[in-house]
Amino acid sequence: MILYTGDVRRSTMQSNLDKLEHNRVLLELEADPKEVADAFNQAYKKVVKQINVPGFRKGKTPRLILEKQYGKEVLYQDAMEILISRGYYEALVEHKLEPVDNPKIDFEDGIEEGKPFKFKAEVEVLPEIKLGQYKGIS
Repeated sequence: MILYTGDVRRSTMQSNLDKLEHNRVLLELEADPKEVADAFNQAYKKVVKQINVPGFRKGKTPRLILEKQYGKEVLYQDAMEILISRGYYEALVEHKLEPVDNPKIDFEDGIEEGKPFKFKAEVEVLPEIKLGQYKGIS
């Protein structure tokens, strides 16, 4: 399950909502390059604590050396998870949605620092209940 506990107000992620049939919605989200860079920095802070590079204490390896030793790809998965969980949570709050299932996440392009990251989330939500005329029923 995707769970984000950060500050929703500080994000500039854009989201669009399309209502599908059978109580499903499609959220189209886009993170700007600044948010992508922030996600890469957060991913680095997480990954550097787990990887041991000779000559450096655990958690103290500079980012450039970590990327040179293991490749920048070592940060991709964590950066995508950060952006997807943040964007999905913020879109739920913004559009006042209550999901009943985990989302199906889809993205066409990978993630690259310095470029926007776009993805889609399709999820089933609670149905909207519309009350009819109740006065005069007896």
